[in-house]
Amino acid sequence: MKYEVLNQLIAEDIAGNKASAYTEKYLYNISKPVDLKFREIVPEKENKIVEPPPPSSHGPIYLPENGIFTKDDLAYIKIQLNTNSDFIFKPTKITSKVEFIDTEKFQKFQKSQENYISAKDYWKKFRAEFGDICLRNYSIP
Repeated sequence: MKYEVLNQLIAEDIAGNKASAYTEKYLYNISKPVDLKFREIVPEKENKIVEPPPPSSHGPIYLPENGIFTKDDLAYIKIQLNTNSDFIFKPTKITSKVEFIDTEKFQKFQKSQENYISAKDYWKKFRAEFGDICLRNYSIP
């Protein structure tokens, strides 16, 4: 079931990019979230593109305080985190032809960037390390 959901999400992502005529290349990362972070807000500036915050090396799920999840949803998500703690991702089970980031290399990079100066600085270093490519990060369903 997990791979059905991941395959659907990746296929929809690819179709959405084609429909929007996005030309960016993507590396995909499937992480195992080990933490929930509440009240995390991505800063917004009027009429400016704001770099998204860098993904954590251990893949937490960020849930804004005013998000779409109910308290029951959040309780269920916490149960699922415990239930899925032993999940091991197998790229061969993904049906779309996408490139996955090298997990060890990515985690090593993440650890080296734990005290990044700004999101813009982080993404500049990310592109220097992995190429002019965007990262799509999915956690296990």
